[in-house]
Amino acid sequence: MCKILVVVDMQANFIEETGAEYIVPKVACKIVSRRKEGYEIVMTSDKSGGELNGAIAEACGSCKTFKKHSYGCEELMLYLKQRSPDRVEFVGVCTDICVITNVLAAITVLPFADIAVDGGCCASASAEGQRSALRVMKSCNINL
Repeated sequence: MCKILVVVDMQANFIEETGAEYIVPKVACKIVSRRKEGYEIVMTSDKSGGELNGAIAEACGSCKTFKKHSYGCEELMLYLKQRSPDRVEFVGVCTDICVITNVLAAITVLPFADIAVDGGCCASASAEGQRSALRVMKSCNINL
């Protein structure tokens, strides 16, 4: 069974700008535990750059990273389609922008996969943005 954890935009500058420091230990722990469970770990990184958060970089090691030029990542979707995983789980920032865009795109390339989002390992710049994004994903049958 192929399982992939997608870590979205956990760059230090994004984390700081969104006030998402509180999810860093949870995301780092999730990366380590999912790797032990046999998940492949992949990441997205926004074109605007910025280094990965130190704890995330340490947890990821040499994860495959997809540079993206917009909210969604076409290269990631092509990779997911090629790998055809049974399960894909998403974590990261910002839930209401880049996370939701990639999650909904994943549904189109993997219509029969179990797509999940760990809301406790995601953050948005606003509480309302977080709630709204999770509500939309739940209505699209994403496992939260």
